[in-house]
Amino acid sequence: MRILDRYLIKKFLFPFICCMLTLILLYIIRDLIANLEDYVESSSFTPYEILKRYIISIPLIIVIVSPIANMLAVIYSLGNLSMHNEISAMRASGISISRILLPFILIGLLITLSIFSINKYLVQGSNSLMMQEMRNKNNSTQKAEGTVSNIFLYDKNRCLYNIKKFDVLTSEMKKIDIKYFFAEKEEKVIRMRIYADRGTIEGEKWILFSGRIENFNEEGRLDKANPGENFQSMELETGIDGEEVIQHKNAGNAGIFSPNIDKYHQASLPFINLVVIFLAVPFTINITKRGGAFAGIALSMIIFFSYYIIYQVSIAAGREGLINPVLSAWIPHIVFSAVGIGFLVKVRR
Repeated sequence: MRILDRYLIKKFLFPFICCMLTLILLYIIRDLIANLEDYVESSSFTPYEILKRYIISIPLIIVIVSPIANMLAVIYSLGNLSMHNEISAMRASGISISRILLPFILIGLLITLSIFSINKYLVQGSNSLMMQEMRNKNNSTQKAEGTVSNIFLYDKNRCLYNIKKFDVLTSEMKKIDIKYFFAEKEEKVIRMRIYADRGTIEGEKWILFSGRIENFNEEGRLDKANPGENFQSMELETGIDGEEVIQHKNAGNAGIFSPNIDKYHQASLPFINLVVIFLAVPFTINITKRGGAFAGIALSMIIFFSYYIIYQVSIAAGREGLINPVLSAWIPHIVFSAVGIGFLVKVRR
């Protein structure tokens, strides 16, 4: 590794580590303040339990805050180099812009792969551990706290699930209402309804008890020729397990529930770290030497947050079934990477 590469990487790593630690701390403080009342009122949350919860959550926090830390580190390090005319000195020595930026792109790729590994192995493990901790709380008070209500799930197969009450400890359900809609019709026209007094989730299989099946015609009216029947018990392969129900409830019942879009989202999320390199680098170099550091920082952050908003909108569109789940997770990355690379090519000229 050349001396120049070590120097540029050192310039990047120090602000990146500082930003990561600061953002992790701020995230924990914000969450602690938001949930402080619940911690005080609940006897099940001791200081040890609270500390353990946040330690388990650190991998997830790293995945969430890493793109912002990455962007700020790039802006700070390159902006600092540009303001002190170090980039101009490198170029005067015959070093091209591409060669100067190569360490930043490579370290961005390394961060992306690291976050991908953390997201795949550590985050899923920490989520399972938190779920297990919830299930281990088995006294009556804790059981009452483990019940959530009014859950709505809507999957890509145009099926709406409504659970009146769900026990996160036992995966037992009460008052389940499932509506299936015609796939070929743009508007939601019901074709079948299943409702039951109670049920339970075993893996991705739902077992319903004491309920009824009703069939409807293409106009959404009860089919007189085959109105339906009562049942004592029945099994449904929904592809939705208890953890996914809880995660969806915690997300606020927003949008359509689709396990596929969540998988594509989790796979594409770490690549934000690489995309922000392409977005932040050209604007920081171009503007810090013409309009001051604040102009470069402001424009880079505006572009980054525009990209992040569009990414969230795209994921929401995938959940709503408006676009293909794979495209909804990857199109923003591809488009904004192309924009950033285009500006990088312009900087080289």
